[in-house]
Amino acid sequence: MSNAKLKYRVTPPAAFVSTKVDITVTATNTGDADIKLVKNDEIQIAFPSTMVDNQNFTVRTPPKSGYSASKSTAGDYFSVKAPFGLVLKPGDTMTITFSQAPIVSTPATSINIVVSEFIGTVTQALVNLPFEVKSAGLGIIAWLDKMIVGELQPATLYWQSSGGTKVVISGYPTGTGQKTCCVKGNTKVYVPVQPSDPQQWKYTLQVFTVDGGSHEETSVTLQVNPPIINSYVSAPIEKTIRVDASVELSWLVQFASSVILTTPTRPNWRQPIHANPYKTVPGEDIRKAYQLNFAQMPETVDYILTANGFLKAAAQTITFTLEPVTLLYFKFSKEDRNVFIFKTDPAIWNTALNIPNNDNQGTFTIFQPGGKADVYYLGGNDTTHPQIPFFYFTKNAGKFTLEWVTANLKTLVLKPKNVVITGDQIANGKLDVDTAGVYTLTGTTAGGLTVDSVLVVA
Repeated sequence: MSNAKLKYRVTPPAAFVSTKVDITVTATNTGDADIKLVKNDEIQIAFPSTMVDNQNFTVRTPPKSGYSASKSTAGDYFSVKAPFGLVLKPGDTMTITFSQAPIVSTPATSINIVVSEFIGTVTQALVNLPFEVKSAGLGIIAWLDKMIVGELQPATLYWQSSGGTKVVISGYPTGTGQKTCCVKGNTKVYVPVQPSDPQQWKYTLQVFTVDGGSHEETSVTLQVNPPIINSYVSAPIEKTIRVDASVELSWLVQFASSVILTTPTRPNWRQPIHANPYKTVPGEDIRKAYQLNFAQMPETVDYILTANGFLKAAAQTITFTLEPVTLLYFKFSKEDRNVFIFKTDPAIWNTALNIPNNDNQGTFTIFQPGGKADVYYLGGNDTTHPQIPFFYFTKNAGKFTLEWVTANLKTLVLKPKNVVITGDQIANGKLDVDTAGVYTLTGTTAGGLTVDSVLVVA
């Protein structure tokens, strides 16, 4: 025998003799990890003969829930299965409702609804759910749809009574603290803000006879818990990304009165966010946040999830590190030597550039994540920095001729075959190639500075 993976509860916890009652069994993942049900997993629920007159009642599960319930072939228990598999995240609940179960005519206090759980193993886990059959005299039964809530979150209080004409509920934190109700019904309740025992609050229900002289009572206790962040993850899971990479953030929280996602573009955001998952581009977010001060732009981007609620907030952070932006080329136009053209990888980062004036002399600055500025030079009287002001191709008889002009370089290499260019060909040269593709010139100065120029030959 093993321990059950799910926590089970039956509502109502009791019924009056000779009545027909809707009974609900809930199975909740109260742990901090997913629970997976596969095709052959099963939950069996059996009602004893000391509780119901017969098994001739129906069972249902919520539409599109991914699990279903049916009576066994022998008719002695009900079977719950997920035929296509099911993942129960922390806090997720399975709800199985039995309609109009015929309660026996004899009161009984020691009854157990037996749950047999077969999840992920052939070993059986048994759970007994206590149930009581009450006599038909003056009495009342009460229960909550959920026993634990978040700060100021409501629960639904249900009650049924016998032999009375009215029900009085006490424990309300405002007004007289009482409410007079009919003999059967439901109402919303919550745990008020209070200085004494702030985590629990009791509601007492009394059923009265017609003359108000006799009554029976019962009570329920509602508990409020601090917020919990069960999971906060990103897709993709890699945390070092390109500046144009899109990501999807998703989370699972319990007992939160609100959820806030703080982003670079909303550093003081205090409004709840309703999109889960949340899709964004971290590189774009950080670029927009620092568009007036690129020198202070960090290379990391933080997304802080805050679950507000009782006692204290829960918070977790996902951090992405941005890869540097690459310069593909900075050169003169083939058609007009007075026009600068450029391309970066990714191209999305073009708005974070210092673009030179078209005066046949200028610098080109890429403001990188992390506050670094990569400066490239072209034209003019610059004798220090590496330049490849011209790199193009011509096509003739199925072959391609690569042509280039460089400045201030000591070495020049053509990739992808690492062809070393020598002599006068470094400053002004050409080379025939047989195939189309992507070719890259890498030039290096005597001082070790480098520059690339990428050319797509097609």
